[in-house]
Amino acid sequence: MSLPLIDVVPESRRRRDEELEQAGWLRRFTASPPRLIEIRELYESLGHEVLLDPLTPGELAAECEGCILALSVFRVVYTRAADVAATHDSNDPERAG
Repeated sequence: MSLPLIDVVPESRRRRDEELEQAGWLRRFTASPPRLIEIRELYESLGHEVLLDPLTPGELAAECEGCILALSVFRVVYTRAADVAATHDSNDPERAG
């Protein structure tokens, strides 16, 4: 299944990318099942945390903006190494302890 994404990253996704990057996350790519399961298992087997972040309507090409199916199954894949996660989580009062 191919998903037409827009060429320019919307401001909302840029802000989300920056927010996650500050917490040690690295944006990898956009995918759908069953690849999401395979990718999650692969990165976790390598000692990484995996975050699957939903798409927003603004990230789709105009002809797909109303497609609820695309928004419900496609995810932006982010990863971070376990040692990076421990550092960031220990500095986050909501996640510490």
